Amino acid sequence: DYKINIFPKESIDIDNLKNIMNAIFNDYPECFWLETSYSYKYNDYSILQITLNYNELIYDINHHKIIFNDKVNMILNGIDELSSDLEKEKYIHDYLINNVDYDENSKINQSAYSALIYGSSVCAGYSRAFQYLMNQLDIPTYYCSGISYGNHAWNIIYINNVYYNIDVTWNDSNETNTFFNRNDDFFSKTHTRSEACKQLPRSG
Repeated sequence: DYKINIFPKESIDIDNLKNIMNAIFNDYPECFWLETSYSYKYNDYSILQITLNYNELIYDINHHKIIFNDKVNMILNGIDELSSDLEKEKYIHDYLINNVDYDENSKINQSAYSALIYGSSVCAGYSRAFQYLMNQLDIPTYYCSGISYGNHAWNIIYINNVYYNIDVTWNDSNETNTFFNRNDDFFSKTHTRSEACKQLPRSG
């Protein structure tokens, strides 16, 4: 069933569980075999059981890790000639726009794997792929979820000592760079962060 049950050894309440799961889903895009849904059983005091959902890649996970890492290395090999972090960011941004198609029917489309290996995804896949690639370059990049004419995801990046918002999906869909490294005042006109992501750094 692509599921695994976990039985916590320490007491944990529902709010803390949500924080933990959001951190796992949002901070570890390399866990592409993990679905962003889970369930739990609880009593009046604590979580008794957590059920994680995996996608079909779990059955040959070592093989798919090799495929994923080889692709990441291939993309990053093209960045050796670039010196500034901004140039590197633009390179990754443009790579995703030129090599990923937006498709709500793409397989495992909440994952970085869908964008990098299948070449099609939705906003979650774009954002997790961008996050992972930038973090491999030691450029801190966060996954940010929220609302933008429906559920949506984008990124927050720390570059040149400033935090910015960047929405690779919208730039791809609109064939523009309008949503490249913009501050919160600009993004707040169209993007609203989820409660969990309101804790991420702000961009002045």
